[in-house]
Amino acid sequence: MNQNAPDQRRSGRLTPEEHRELERLAQGMVRPNPGIIAIRMKRSRATIAWQMMVKGLWAPKKSTKVRRPIRRRDGVVLTSYSPAEDARLLELRGRGVSRRVTGQILSKEFQTNRSEHSVHVREVQLAAYAEAAA
Repeated sequence: MNQNAPDQRRSGRLTPEEHRELERLAQGMVRPNPGIIAIRMKRSRATIAWQMMVKGLWAPKKSTKVRRPIRRRDGVVLTSYSPAEDARLLELRGRGVSRRVTGQILSKEFQTNRSEHSVHVREVQLAAYAEAAA
């Protein structure tokens, strides 16, 4: 292996040992940083950030501005969640509506394309924001 080559960082599911190592590293830091932990574990920063958010070890800073829609090269338009959409998502999920149906309702009401997975990810993000604020 070439010593000058950049580190090969893996993405994907963490093993049980990696989960324990992530928690150990995060608890050993005053302000856990997914980028630093990802380098130490030779994993993708996004993978580590997601796992830290799910476990409540870290929360990204919440942006107050609503971004304009972004069009990817393949033509898919990505739209960030608005505060009104977040409020509606929490209301629907609080009433026990499934993620799939919540995504369909949000898509219809806000003219966006929200999947079941998108709703799940946003729920995790909102929970992390709420926990960090507490």
